[in-house]
This record gives sequence, structure tokens and C-alpha cells, in this order.
Amino acid sequence: ITFKVCDLLAKLNLQVNLKVVLGKFSKLESGQSNSLFMDRNTSLEIYRNTQNIAKIMCSSDIGITNSGLSKYEMAKCGLPTLIISNYEDDKEITRSFAKTGAAIDLGCIDYLDESFFLKTITNIMSKKIDLKSMSLVAKKLMKGEGMENIYKHILWYIMKQIIKIKNIEVGLNNPVFIIAEIGSNHDQNISKAKALIDVAYQSGANAVKFQLFN
Repeated sequence: ITFKVCDLLAKLNLQVNLKVVLGKFSKLESGQSNSLFMDRNTSLEIYRNTQNIAKIMCSSDIGITNSGLSKYEMAKCGLPTLIISNYEDDKEITRSFAKTGAAIDLGCIDYLDESFFLKTITNIMSKKIDLKSMSLVAKKLMKGEGMENIYKHILWYIMKQIIKIKNIEVGLNNPVFIIAEIGSNHDQNISKAKALIDVAYQSGANAVKFQLFN
């Protein structure tokens, strides 16, 4: 997504300061981005594995990100956001977030509408898109009541219905169903993964949750 966005922005030859933030595991080389903006008006700054991404977000006018958690971090900073989904499965969450007015959904990277992307950027530069309003919505959306709202939604859901996981009923008047988060802490080691499952079981967990990457 990062290289694709840089490639499209280079075509516009904008007179802006572009900040590219690369994560620890990003395979994109700095030279790849630099080469796109040679002899262009765009000023390019590249940050790799930065420890203060909030400072970068707060000093920017707009952010472009994927469908991960960064969109919520940008909203917390009041940063209007353009979102490109990584996968088809992400599009519903992205659309729902964009409907708040804090972000614009640009679609999935696999079938990104380049003309829509370029038009959106052009409209931002010509101030046809009100970034100030987007920023205010984003700040209101992430005003620090997340835990309370999550609690209300969970309570509403469990009051509404009983769900079954395998043969275990989960919901009101049933024992708490505990899911242990293993994530990617198995370090791609099957023995370590099994050991973590055993520890979770011994600790009283009903299930475990993994994160998978391809």
C-alpha cells in the first residue's frame, strides 16, 4: 500500500511535505520511495520504526493508512484520514468508520480506483473537502469514552441473545467465557504455541486466540 500511494502521489507532483512512516517489518526500502519523487516538487521525509508516531500524526494535515489500528490513532490525534483496506474482509469495518465523517474510504488495495484516489487528493488540495470538519469529528469520536462504550455494546449484546461456542453457552446467566490472547507470541514455533495453549488452559481459559500473518 505504501509504495502504491507514493507512486500515485508522485504523479500529481504536489508541492507538499510527504511523511512516509515505515514499520519495523516493512520490506519497502527508503530508496524505492525516494526514486519516485526525484525532480518533483514534493518534499519527502521517511521514518522507519519511529518511537513517536503521535508527534508525526499531530503535525500532519492528513493521513493515509491501511485498515489496521492506525486509523483510530489518527482519529485520536484529530488527523483526517484516507483509508485503503488491506483485504476484502476489512471493507465493512472501513466503511463503517468512514461513515462517521472522520475518514474517507478509498476501497481495497487489490482493486484500488486510482482515478478516485487522485480526485480525492486533488479535492483536498483545492479545499473542496473540509479537513477541519473531519478533524473535529475524529476528536469527538475518540474523546476517551472507549471503555464505557465498549461496555455498553457488550452489555447490550449479551442481554440480547445467547451464543454458543462449541457446546458452551455464552451470555446472561452463564459463566464467563475466557479467551486468552496468545497473538503472535508463539514466534512461529509450534512447540511454543502448544505450550502457551497448555498454560492458558491451566489458568482457566476456555479458548485461545492467535494472530496469523501471510
